[in-house]
Amino acid sequence: MPHLPQGQHVEYMFQTTTTRVWKKLYDDGKATPAQSYFWQTKQPEELYDLTNDPDEVRNLATSTVGKHAAKLTELRQALREEQLRIRDVGMLPEDEMHARAVGTSPYEMAHNLQKYPLEQILAMAEKASSLAVSANAELVTGLEDADAGVRYWAAMGFLMRDAEFTKTNAAKLQTLLNDKAPSVVIAAASSLAKHTDGTSQQLAIAALLAQANTNTGNIYINMEALNALDNLPALRPQIAPAVKTFSRQSKNGEQRVNDRVAKLIRHILGEQDE
Repeated sequence: MPHLPQGQHVEYMFQTTTTRVWKKLYDDGKATPAQSYFWQTKQPEELYDLTNDPDEVRNLATSTVGKHAAKLTELRQALREEQLRIRDVGMLPEDEMHARAVGTSPYEMAHNLQKYPLEQILAMAEKASSLAVSANAELVTGLEDADAGVRYWAAMGFLMRDAEFTKTNAAKLQTLLNDKAPSVVIAAASSLAKHTDGTSQQLAIAALLAQANTNTGNIYINMEALNALDNLPALRPQIAPAVKTFSRQSKNGEQRVNDRVAKLIRHILGEQDE
């Protein structure tokens, strides 16, 4: 996800002094470019020469050198072919994956072409994460696709891009706040919450809080929405009062999942990790 940093908050990492010092150096503007890379947003693609750059500092994905471009094309195609071969179910958010697999297994669902049109979903995911302006029109069209997976990635494409693209299409994204697929609601709301203000932003925040409320709903939906809220640090003062009312023990979640939910809520509220 190129709108997120590689160095997202992972509780066990921040229990080490090294990680905390490293992050503080970055926040204070004292880290070198190589040290800063981990805390900056991901690039859509990465390609490294491990012989000459074993620490993977110089990303060659945008290199104009012919051999680099050829290798990138080769690896990109190989990845796509492998995803299609194994029917990579990871192209769906967890709640959508489980919703489609009711009465069967995710594996069986993924091999049902009617339930899981992977080629179309993967194509939209590639357009979204490419950040290419040339893909923008297809993202707008994708918001109205019949498949929730395609709509999800189209909405994510707005989140990954700049604010102006979202503001221009805010009305279309707002219609998705009532989408039947929770993951689509969360993706659209995340973009509106991050890139707009006023009424549009407030509607988006309300939609995210409704999906994140662990007192109701599905644990996978709750986690997805909590993660989305956690990635909007500028809005924490607004969302904190509601998040404080959320249960940290979901009624339909395993203990390991409940632990993740509790950690997310603590991080959103700025509480010390236990």
